[in-house]
This record gives sequence, structure tokens and C-alpha cells, in this order.
Amino acid sequence: MIKITNIIFLLMISYATYSSQNSIPVFDAKINVGNHKLHIVCQGRGSPTVILEAGSGTDLSTWSKVQPEIAKFTRVCSYSRAGLGKSSIPNNIIQFDALKTTQDLHTLLNNPLIRTNSPPPYILVGHSYGGLYVRNFLEQYPQEVAGMVLVEATSGTMKMKDYGFSDELVNALIVVNEKKDAYLKSHVEVSENQLQAAKQNPEIIAKIKVQSIGNDFLQKIDIFRKIESKDMDNLDKMNKKNPHLLGNKPLVVIIAEQNEMIHFVTRYRELKYFVSAVISKHQRGAFNAMLNLDLKKPIALAKAEKIKMLALSTNSILKIVKKSGHNIHIDQPEIFIKSVKQVVFNIRGINNEQ
Repeated sequence: MIKITNIIFLLMISYATYSSQNSIPVFDAKINVGNHKLHIVCQGRGSPTVILEAGSGTDLSTWSKVQPEIAKFTRVCSYSRAGLGKSSIPNNIIQFDALKTTQDLHTLLNNPLIRTNSPPPYILVGHSYGGLYVRNFLEQYPQEVAGMVLVEATSGTMKMKDYGFSDELVNALIVVNEKKDAYLKSHVEVSENQLQAAKQNPEIIAKIKVQSIGNDFLQKIDIFRKIESKDMDNLDKMNKKNPHLLGNKPLVVIIAEQNEMIHFVTRYRELKYFVSAVISKHQRGAFNAMLNLDLKKPIALAKAEKIKMLALSTNSILKIVKKSGHNIHIDQPEIFIKSVKQVVFNIRGINNEQ
């Protein structure tokens, strides 16, 4: 009888331990960082805390596939920058370059509601233009960074013009994005019949596919373009000033085998009927030139520049992901999660294969 009681007691302890390890509390709040609030979601237990920095024009929802999985082995937080998602829009949003955005994040993380359960140093994860933000964070607060994962991150050297995107083309794309919603409202009511008809009618396909433009970097390109040059210049200076700023802290650089510009141009080829309807004749020439751009050379250069980011640390790993576009965390989430886990376990001194 005593043995049975002891067994039951041990089972109860084991279950309680399992439950406490696997219950993942979620902290979801809007935190005041001055004259605006930022939306942040944190979950999981353990250190170091992983901070997820999304690409341009993208809120924290982009991490929905991967954040719960990361929370199974450490604390992880994602947030939406000012003006994105549920975060409020400050009056001076036009001044929010990478430096200001980084200061915003630092203020957010220092709030007692966050810092109590998510103290530094952090593992910073930056996707696309978010890579530029985490690089700025590293530059300003190096002691608060334990490691880094750069996913299809902006290198600082490749600008839109380097891909052959003229100012006239950028202006045309702004017009396309601005008129997209109005065009859809007046021209497209997607019904089941239209979806069936779309299989035979490329123009209807184009009208429907225009909805896929979504929240890419064109969404706020008019604002983004004004600060891009300054951000890129600052990143170039950082590259020259502190090329090995991470020291021997773990770094994983992940790049897609297929460059995002191929996907971008391909998508607009599919939308040529819509585009022709909303831009001027002069802009149409620039747009058509984009569709015929030879991207081989700039894409090779962009890949080389991203690989150079390995020099940030003497403890760095490169991963080139096949069958994935720019959004590796969505297309190949298991590779992304494994990379984050690799950095976490490296810091903990644990073999990642365990």
C-alpha cells in the first residue's frame, strides 16, 4: 500500500513538473513608450529572450507560425513598430528612421512589465529591413545582445537603384499601391463565378491577384523612401566602423536561394493589366522596363553582400535555404525555428542536437 502511495505521489510530482514546463503564459499588451504605444506579445520561459524584428511594413502577426514554437524552449517577444498593426501612430512618424525605431524598442524592453520576465541580453532576430534595425540595436546597446539571427536581412549596400529601379519606376509603383484599393472596389467583386472564369481570363486573374500586393514594402514606400537613404548610409558607416561588433557571440545568417526581387518582379508581371490601367503613359515605360530587367548581376551582388554579414561574429553560420522566397520564416518555418534554437543552445552551452 505504501509503495502504491509513493508511486501515485511521484506521478503527481512528474505531472506537475510537466505542466509547469509546458504551460506557456502569454503577455499581450500595448506599452506606452512616449507619445505613442507599441503592441508587444511575449510568451514562453527561459533565457535568453528572443526578440523578433519584422521587415518593413510588417507587424508582429508575421511571426504567428514560429513564435509559439520558439516559446517551447525559451522566452520570445514580437512587437509591432510605430504605425503598424495595433501599435499607435505618432505624430512625428516621418522621423522614425532606424535610430529612432531602435530607441523605441529599447524603451519598450526597459518597461518593468517587459524587463521583469525578459531581461537582457537578448537574441535579436531581424528579417529583411528588420535586420537593419537589429544591427542598429547592436551598435547602440552591444552589452544587451547575446546573439543574433539575420534572415534575408538588409545588408546596407543594395538599394533599389542597384536593381535598376529608377525614381520614375518607384513613383509608378507608389501610384499602383495607392490606387489598388479604389480599383478593386470599383472593378472587382470576386464571386465564385468570377473565380471559375479567371481560369480562362488573364485579365480577371490580374484583377484578383492585385490583392496579393498586401503589406509588402510598397505599402508605406512614400515614407520609407525618405528615410531609406539615411538608414543605409548609417549602416554602411557601421559596417566600416565595427565590422566584427558581435565578437564571438553566436550568429546565424539565413538567405533564400531565390532572391526576393525575382518574386517581386514576377508578381508585377502577373498584374500588368491592372498596372497599365492606373499609371501614366510615361510611367508605363519605366514599369515595362522593370519587367524586362536582367537581375542576375545585382542578385549575385546582393547575395555576396548578405554573406559578408557573417563577419559580424567569429562564431557565425551561413544557411542558404532552397525552395523558399524572401519570407523564410513563413515558407520554411522549421529551418527558421531550428536556427533560433541553435543560437539559444549555443549561449546555454548545450549541444543543439540534444
